[in-house]
Amino acid sequence: MISFRQAEPADVDLIFDWANDELTRKNSFNSDPVKYETHVTWFNNQLQNAGSIILIFFSDQVACGQVRFNMGNETIIGITIAREFRGRSLGKIMLKEACDFFFTKFPKNEITAYIKEENKASISAFEKAGFLFYEKRTVSNCESVVYKKRKEEIK
Repeated sequence: MISFRQAEPADVDLIFDWANDELTRKNSFNSDPVKYETHVTWFNNQLQNAGSIILIFFSDQVACGQVRFNMGNETIIGITIAREFRGRSLGKIMLKEACDFFFTKFPKNEITAYIKEENKASISAFEKAGFLFYEKRTVSNCESVVYKKRKEEIK
């Protein structure tokens, strides 16, 4: 069973560990390891920022990943799945549930995902979660794809 809750201060180390996972770094637009002090500052700022939502997901009460929304000129979504939970098709479920939650609060917002073109697993999860291909774009010198989702596209 999948459940989720909003992140809280005690999640700082969990998110730090996920952020520094080898595959997570490879699939990030900045692949450098994250320094702990930098992470703590960033994480605390995210928790205080009304334009940020971090959802921690659980599979049978074990933390399995997170979905993050950052609202600014556009709402950008990101997902991380813990190493031991990859390959179980959780990405699609997490993305759908996170978007449903997000749209109850911000029904008029459009959600945008930027994904490295080589990250086929992430592209597949976003497509299965109802995101639609928008365009190809170079992001931080990486060939990328952009996917978007609106409330009326929730399936």
